[in-house]
Amino acid sequence: MLKLFAYDTENNELELGGIVSLSYNSEENVPADDLCVRLSVSPSLPELARVRLVEDGNALFTGVVDEQQNCISESEVYTKITARSLAALLLDNESEPVSYYYPTSAVIFERHLKPCGITSYKGYDSFLRDRLNIPKGCTNWRALALYCKRSLGTVPRVTGDGTVDFMGIQSGKSLVFSHERGIGYSSVKENLRRCKPISDVLVKLPNSSGYNFDIENTEAKSRKIKRVRYLDVSCGSSAGTADIMISNSERSSYEIELITPERLIGSVGAAAELFDPILGERRGLLISSVYYSLSPKGGYSVIKLRKDKNNVDS
Repeated sequence: MLKLFAYDTENNELELGGIVSLSYNSEENVPADDLCVRLSVSPSLPELARVRLVEDGNALFTGVVDEQQNCISESEVYTKITARSLAALLLDNESEPVSYYYPTSAVIFERHLKPCGITSYKGYDSFLRDRLNIPKGCTNWRALALYCKRSLGTVPRVTGDGTVDFMGIQSGKSLVFSHERGIGYSSVKENLRRCKPISDVLVKLPNSSGYNFDIENTEAKSRKIKRVRYLDVSCGSSAGTADIMISNSERSSYEIELITPERLIGSVGAAAELFDPILGERRGLLISSVYYSLSPKGGYSVIKLRKDKNNVDS
């Protein structure tokens, strides 16, 4: 059973009942999850600072309140709360310009996470064997992301209980969508986006007079796809950027969308398989986004699946 707790500006805890509707959205490439709740309660609630959505003792969402609206009309009185996960604290706060030499995960936590209100982190306690410059205008999220990318090769993630995981999305779940032996669904849509893959990245190397070095996407070219991009390495990029461009284009070129009555909050990053009587078997997939909606008519989840990057031939 879902329970919603809130904390006012004095950190007093309140359990909020009377949930009329609720929506939750989480995407792998968006740092902050978001939650929107409509309550059939009196607008006499104090100013709220944070909310926590819990199911069976597990925190599905912990976040900061962005908006608290009291709505009154002739027919109804309700309060609407919109919130973002604690990643918002890092996104909304600019970092002090600083230069590190061999920074550790603990240093990044103490200097960029803890001052924003993040109280815990997890992941491999590594250190960067290089200098890390955080320029003016860089947010604390950007500082964290730069450290994780260069030190660990990861994209950080804030979990449902508000913990920052330096290792990124680690769902650990494996879901099967099937009418007979897994999670049922009411509809499925398979989308092959030929407009997404990049076929070639033409690279201009330092001291070169032109874009003469071709990084090819053989998979796209074998499918008669032609989409060319240019990359000037002499302007500060690395040749490896071309591989990233191609990999990202392939990642977005295939998507499956499912609608299921199951509540699958917290499933982004989970491995997935689909067994459909018409489409057949689809394996090697990952859940890339989850949208959940709850109303008096019931609840449903919209799930988007992409190919596992380990199964993408770039």
